[in-house]
Amino acid sequence: MLNFLPILANPAELVTKVAEEATEVAKGFADLPVDLQKLPMTLLQVLLTIFIGMLISMSIRYAIKRFFKSRQNGKGATLSALLQNLTKFAIWFFIFWQILALFGLDSNSLLSLAGIASVAVGFGSQQIVKDVITGMFILMEDQFNVNDVVTINGHAGIVERLGIRTTKLRSANGDVHIFPNSSIGAVTNMSKGFRRATLNLDFPNATSVDATLSALSDEMSQVTGLNGLNSTPVVLGITDMTAATYKVQIQADCVPSECWPIERELRLRIKRRLEAEAAKAAAAAAEAAAEAAAKAAAAEAAAKAAIQ
Repeated sequence: MLNFLPILANPAELVTKVAEEATEVAKGFADLPVDLQKLPMTLLQVLLTIFIGMLISMSIRYAIKRFFKSRQNGKGATLSALLQNLTKFAIWFFIFWQILALFGLDSNSLLSLAGIASVAVGFGSQQIVKDVITGMFILMEDQFNVNDVVTINGHAGIVERLGIRTTKLRSANGDVHIFPNSSIGAVTNMSKGFRRATLNLDFPNATSVDATLSALSDEMSQVTGLNGLNSTPVVLGITDMTAATYKVQIQADCVPSECWPIERELRLRIKRRLEAEAAKAAAAAAEAAAEAAAKAAAAEAAAKAAIQ
């Protein structure tokens, strides 16, 4: 293989060297044996090579998939997909190499071709190299894995694929975002350890604070058995106020993947409890009004009786 490193500083010498190697490759192709009688056998060997290569590729990828099947976590799925892709690329490169050899291209020409390809990669594929290196660091540092809920460059969603060059993210509305790994900047991973379900509820200032906090605390103390809930929801109290409303915050630790369902369930329970409290208050007010009306009527009747 060519060693271009000493001459990278001299572009003219590099161009001359590449031209010489291209000439050698052209000579290698010019010397290919053209024997039409052997062409059917050569084509058969090519097909057999492709078939065997595909069989080996499918077998290795199946073994990788089976190996990681018992590791049903994000990192296992990520490594499984990555190893399957690397296996596929490596075997297809080997098949291509063997096919060229079957057509009579000698190893020196192949090495020269590889040398020229390395120059092309060095000058034209810096971005791909950056993508691959960044992808390796993402894996080694365990920044995120397949099936993690993350926010990448302002886009939130579930990681569907983490490859050696790109990352595929599917948002909540079904949109698919594909990022070259080198373009990934700030990442927020919402699937590490636990998440904290957080509710911020606004109430009019006319509503009794003590009654509101008491009803919320009583309702949250009854929340048990929800899938993914790690702790009883806690009413933290008033976290903000305006001229018209005050804000009450409730938090609960939960499994990351169950955070949104838990928040929806808590909102539903709170809404039902507030409706029940409002109905009780309305019934009590109606009862008090009826009682007051009855007393007023009795007093009026007594006054009339006294006059008579």
